[in-house]
Amino acid sequence: MAIANAIPGPPQATRIGLAGEDDRLVPVAEALEREAQRCDLPLRIRRFELEGPYRPGDVARLIAAARKARFDTLHVTAPLLGELTEMINDSAPEATSGGLFDTIFLDSQYPLRGCDAGTWSLAAALPEFLRARSADHVLILGAGSEAHSAALALAARGITRLTFHDPDMSRAATLANLMQAGTGLRCALLASTDGIFHEFSRPGMTRGWIDGIVHAPAPDRRIPVIAGLAPPLWLIDLASPGAETRLSSEARRAGCAVLDGRRIAGRRGARVLHCSLGNGKPGCALPWSAQQLPTPRQIATR
Repeated sequence: MAIANAIPGPPQATRIGLAGEDDRLVPVAEALEREAQRCDLPLRIRRFELEGPYRPGDVARLIAAARKARFDTLHVTAPLLGELTEMINDSAPEATSGGLFDTIFLDSQYPLRGCDAGTWSLAAALPEFLRARSADHVLILGAGSEAHSAALALAARGITRLTFHDPDMSRAATLANLMQAGTGLRCALLASTDGIFHEFSRPGMTRGWIDGIVHAPAPDRRIPVIAGLAPPLWLIDLASPGAETRLSSEARRAGCAVLDGRRIAGRRGARVLHCSLGNGKPGCALPWSAQQLPTPRQIATR
């Protein structure tokens, strides 16, 4: 009997909840399943649905539902990233607040704890993609949570200059100020994308003024069409992991190197699984100074 009691039973399945946009969640879920199968780990995934369009407070309701269902982790995508990040930062000690979060560990501990699998995944993909490519100055199209994540990943890569464009220039200014204050990067704003590659558009705005573009508009914002794409310009397209966007299609036709969101989402799913298994330890965070960025709220009160 003693010997029988010493035989371990089957491992408990890791339970990961997902919430957010369909086209962003599907590749993450597929990657979670592939990685669990590769590692021979039992896994349970469940989609937690929003009741209609996003409203403030939805993240708290989703967390409560996931905890009630006894899930270990909840991973979210746009449009939920901002609210989750604020919740975790607001519960953390001031000295450690300011990070970006897309995953929360549902262990009922306080302060809330989570990780940023999306930024980690993009940063992990950058060395191979940018090998032998110039990457000193990058234009980021968008100023929401995905654009914030991209800016952090680029900062970790050693990019020295970022320019932001968003249809809402106040959002772009907030993100530029956030990055500049937290990292010391040179950050600027681009008011319009009209004719940005026309050599006579204005002084300094010629084809060679940037090395690459990150396409990361918020779900409710559309970036105007950009004409004149050509190598050696490169593109990272985070706008739609589930399908190629018009911008990435045009960039490929022009011969530009393109890193699409599906490839990054594959890394993201694997990262969420391993962070869930380790409950955030070890190594969920990247070793960079930008990890302790101030929040937009902290910027506004300075």
